[in-house]
Amino acid sequence: MSETPAWFTVGLCSIGLRIHQAVDDATQAAYWVDFEGETSPEEWAEFCRVVVRRFRWRFLPSTPELLDALREFRGGPSNGELQAEAVTAYERVLDASTYSLEAGAMWSYRTVAEKCGKAAADALVAAGGHNAFATTWDEAKRRERFIAAYTERAKESPALRLAAPKEQEQITTGDHVVPPTQAVEIIRKLTGMVDKPRVEPRPRLTPEQWEAERKRKLEAFKVLEQGEEIER
Repeated sequence: MSETPAWFTVGLCSIGLRIHQAVDDATQAAYWVDFEGETSPEEWAEFCRVVVRRFRWRFLPSTPELLDALREFRGGPSNGELQAEAVTAYERVLDASTYSLEAGAMWSYRTVAEKCGKAAADALVAAGGHNAFATTWDEAKRRERFIAAYTERAKESPALRLAAPKEQEQITTGDHVVPPTQAVEIIRKLTGMVDKPRVEPRPRLTPEQWEAERKRKLEAFKVLEQGEEIER
């Protein structure tokens, strides 16, 4: 482990001073282990100058919290934004299954990675993979594991975050985008309308025709009753 540089110590201690918390040598060294190679003297000095006021800390944050704050300082998404994105990714993964008559709905790493990005595919695995998504049992815990895994993966590798939906998987009606599952149902209904033979409506009867039809059915009913009497 390299020696803690003075510029890092100055910045960390300035954070401690503003929240009335001393930062001893051991703490400085422990924090530097996680921050070595993560920032530059210039960026660290500017970051430490504004971070306490921006995040309103009352206690010295942990190194993961400091790293999250540094990511936001650089213009990256906040934890709240990443968690909201993770929820969207989860919903997209639910629609990313492939279906066959033999196996039913299947969730594969490759398909999810293509449609939703590798962070979502890694979160799929962390949440239990196909077996977890193929059932509604314990859905709340599955969702929780997915969101936690996606958030961490997106922090580590922003390039692997949620991919934009592919155009060929959407149907648009004006400004409205129809989800893939709904699009399949629309196509199925339209296909049924095309294949179904057209039934011509019956022409309306004139009063004379209606009366003749009524008499014909009445005569037929009488004949049927007479036949039943004979059988008895």
